Amino acid sequence: MTTIIKKTTGQSVADIVKEQVFEPIGFQSTEWIPMSKPHSKITDTIRDADNPFWTETDVVDGSGMNMYVSAKELALWGYLHLKEGKWGEKQLIPREIIQMATSIQTPNPELPIQTNGFLWFVKDTNQPFNQIGDKVPKGSYQLLGYTNVALLVTPEENVVAVRMFNRYGSSEGFDYLSNIRAFGDIVSECSIKF
Repeated sequence: MTTIIKKTTGQSVADIVKEQVFEPIGFQSTEWIPMSKPHSKITDTIRDADNPFWTETDVVDGSGMNMYVSAKELALWGYLHLKEGKWGEKQLIPREIIQMATSIQTPNPELPIQTNGFLWFVKDTNQPFNQIGDKVPKGSYQLLGYTNVALLVTPEENVVAVRMFNRYGSSEGFDYLSNIRAFGDIVSECSIKF
């Protein structure tokens, strides 16, 4: 998809997002950074040195997984989606694009699989392998990152929540699926109290 965007617009995804979203919002801590070049704003990722699934990339055009963001700016990214692309009085991202990205686009939503939008997991029904907890309201959506980062947006409760582990993979005995589901459930339980 990023190749098609580059060929049709002459710009990379990273350039488009930076110009049309990050700069207008005023993001200071969000950028694609080559993984082989340490950066003063970024701490090392916790990982098992011999993990065969860990990969690094120096691609900075938006097609790689090496976008780095602060917890605050990740929450603001969720807020921009919660407000359907509107920032203050300005519509930065067309509302229709946000709605498509955060609604079910899975080819056959009747299959017992996680339902997805465009890069977002979308809550539809409760299923045991769903990455969004059972207590999270239908219509919520969540992004998951390479280093166990999670961004949960719950429109029904007007809530955006971020979790950042900065760890790749799971230590022995750690149940990632239960943990990420519990994150959403705790967020929902706390938001109901307010």
